[in-house]
Order: sequence, then C-alpha cells, then structure tokens
Amino acid sequence: IMKIETAMKKLNLAKPILKTWSSESHFMSMILDMDGAKDWIANNYVQMIGQNIYGMQKTVFCFFPKHDPFCIDTNINVWNCCPFLETKYVSYNYVKQNFEDIIEYLKKSINQEYYLYLFLKQSCLDVKINKMDIHKTFIYGYDDEKEQVLVADHYDNGRYVTDVIPYNKFKNAFEQAYNEGNLKDNKSLTDKKIVICKKIPYEYKFDLEWFKRQLKDYINSEYTFSSFSPFYMNDSSEYVFGLECYEMIKRYVNTIIKQSGNYRKDTRVFTFLEDHKKMLLFHIKYLINKKILIDNGDIELVVEKLANDSETILLLFMKYIMSGKINILERIILMLDEMKEEENVILQKILNLI
Repeated sequence: IMKIETAMKKLNLAKPILKTWSSESHFMSMILDMDGAKDWIANNYVQMIGQNIYGMQKTVFCFFPKHDPFCIDTNINVWNCCPFLETKYVSYNYVKQNFEDIIEYLKKSINQEYYLYLFLKQSCLDVKINKMDIHKTFIYGYDDEKEQVLVADHYDNGRYVTDVIPYNKFKNAFEQAYNEGNLKDNKSLTDKKIVICKKIPYEYKFDLEWFKRQLKDYINSEYTFSSFSPFYMNDSSEYVFGLECYEMIKRYVNTIIKQSGNYRKDTRVFTFLEDHKKMLLFHIKYLINKKILIDNGDIELVVEKLANDSETILLLFMKYIMSGKINILERIILMLDEMKEEENVILQKILNLI
C-alpha cells in the first residue's frame, strides 16, 4: 500500500513575553527562538506612549517602536525595523488575480516559510476575538487533511494560544473582510494589505547608546526621534511619553471615579503597565548579565518590586470591576504615585551607571 503524505505544514511559534496587544505577541512568537533576538528585544521596548482619544472613552498605551504592521503613524515599527524579519505587503487584488482563493495563496506562502497576518470578519468564525467586527488574524500553518488553517491569538480569555479555522469559514471571513466588508471609518478593505513575514538569521550587537537615548526620553517624558521617525499626533487625541504615562493612567482612573463607574473600564491599560514593568525587569537582568550594569544588590530588587506592584494594580482593577468599590481605585492612584517616584529614582541611577 502506498503511503500518502499528509499535506500539512506549520511554522514554529515561540512563547511571547508580552500579553496586551495581539500584534506584539505575534511578532515575538516569530523571532524569540532565534539566536540574537533577545539582544534586539533588550535594545528596544523602553519607551512607553500613552494616547487619550477625546470623546471616545479610550485610553491606549503601547511601546516604541510601535507593534502593528498596519500602523501608519510612525515608520519605526517592530515588524519592519527588526533585522530578524523580512516583511512584505501583498494586496487583496494580487491574491484575487493570481490564485484560486486565499487558501491556495496561504499554502504557497507557508511552504515558502512565510507567516501571514490578514483581516477576517469575525462573525463568520467560531474561533474569534469577541466584540470585534473585522480583526487581524495571524497564520502559522495549514492542514490539508483536516482542511484547517492554523492560527494563534489571545483566544483564551486574553491568553495567547493556537487554534484552527476550517478552510470554508476562513475563505468566507476573508472575502467578507476584504471584498465586502468595511472598516469603522467606512474605507473599503479592498486596498488593504496582507502582511507576510519570513525569519532571517542575523548577528545582532547590543547598542548601548541607542538604549540610553530611549531611557533618557522615557525619564524626561519626551520623544526626540522626530528627525528620522516622525510620530503622527492628531488633534483628536492627547499624547504623553515615558514617566508622564503614570499621570495619564491616574486621570483615566479619576475619570472612572468621577463618572461613578459609568466610564469604559479597559483592563488593557493595566495589562500594558504590567507588560512595561516586565520588560523593564528584562532589560535590567540583561544589562547585569552582560556586565553593562553593576548591581550591588538593590537595583534588580527595586525593579522586581515595580513589576510586582504593576501586577497587584491589575488585580485590584479587576477586583474593582467585580465589586464597584471606589476605595479600590483610590488605592490604585496611591500605588501609581509611589511607583512613578520609585521608578524615576532607580532609572536615573541606572542611567548614571551605564
């Protein structure tokens, strides 16, 4: 009896460090297992950007470089500037004109070692991100025998996991997103791109001056990269950088208090705070390990405390959502004040030592 080979291929996924934004998790899942990638990560993810969108009950925080390959407000984006990735953009029309369907194109790309990142209409799917109309989906493989696309996202109550989408549902969700669907601003997705990425071996050397410049910006709550990476700040939002993000988080919590809990409660404000402190601890351990920073015993302990405090604040906020007790929010504000002061002191010390 002839053995028939199963047409299946999946690309490797590493476990991401961060948990707030899907596109950040996808990016890290691609590169983290590569030689030298942790050196590149240690050299970035220092600056924190806060955005309060007026009239939308929306306050958002993220790292610099930005994390979404579809983001156009800065040309410094991890998917594009990371030397461990080759990132390309393909149009919906190219796929439509050259392939039988998205599945054929997807399989060809995966066979060539490309991960894919594209829009799908969520109502067409069983495996989906709830409360989203059109959402970007990350693809790392396929299984012809089971007729399934292999995907990964924060599907499990915010936890990053892998799952599968049947070919027929995937095709329908893709067509509805790109051909028939619209984004919230009513721009057709026909001209929107599909992102494909391939891993590239690279010998990366940690750049201390680049790290110090980002750290100075963070401490001084400023952005000094405008000369080579203009950061688009529209009039409909307030933007802050670095340590000043603590004040924006406090304003967010105070607004919830003032509006008696009727303001939008978004745990991502606090999961990102935890992500940032987790990365700060990652940086400090890296600097100590590489003998760039000499720690007499107190620096790592202080940063560990900041990371633990950020986790406590997230748990307190989730407790507030369950109970509605305002005194929990008041406690969060006090903790944020303490964290900001402690962080300012320890980061100044680190900057003077490296």
